[in-house]
Amino acid sequence: MKKFFIKDRIIGMGSVLLGILVCFLSRSIPESTVRGDIGSKAFPVFAAALLIICGGLLLLQKSGEKKERYLLLYQWKRLLTMYFSYVFFAVALWLCGFVISTPVFLFWLTCLLGKAAEKKPDFVKNAIFSILLTALIFYLYQQVLHISLPKGIIFG
Repeated sequence: MKKFFIKDRIIGMGSVLLGILVCFLSRSIPESTVRGDIGSKAFPVFAAALLIICGGLLLLQKSGEKKERYLLLYQWKRLLTMYFSYVFFAVALWLCGFVISTPVFLFWLTCLLGKAAEKKPDFVKNAIFSILLTALIFYLYQQVLHISLPKGIIFG
C-alpha cells in the first residue's frame, strides 16, 4: 500500500514539474498572425495544463485502500506489442510511404485487436478492410483536402 502511494507522489510531482517546464518552454513559440487563429502555442499549453492538473490530483490523493496491479503480464505484453507496432508504422511511413505501409499496418492491427478480443482472425475481411480504409483516407487527403501523404524515401 505504501509502495503505490509513494510511486503516485513521485509521478504526480514529475507530471507537475514537466507541465511547468512545457509551459515555460512554450512561451518562446511565436503568436499567430492570423486573426481568430489560436496558434501553435495552444496545444503545448493545453497539454501542460492537463499534466499539471493530473499530477496535482495524484499529489492530493489520500493514501487509501490497497491498490491492485494496474496491468498483468499478458496485458503488458499486449501494450508493448501495440507500442512497437506504432513505432514500426512510423518508420515504415518514412521508408515506404503511406500507400504501402498503411494497409499492412491496418491488417496487422486488426488481427492483433481481434486476437486480444479472443476472436478467430478473418484474414480476408481484415485485408479488405485495410485496403478500403487506406483507399478512403488516400482519396480524402489527396482529392478533397489536397494534402500530400508521405511517399517514403524508398519510393519518393
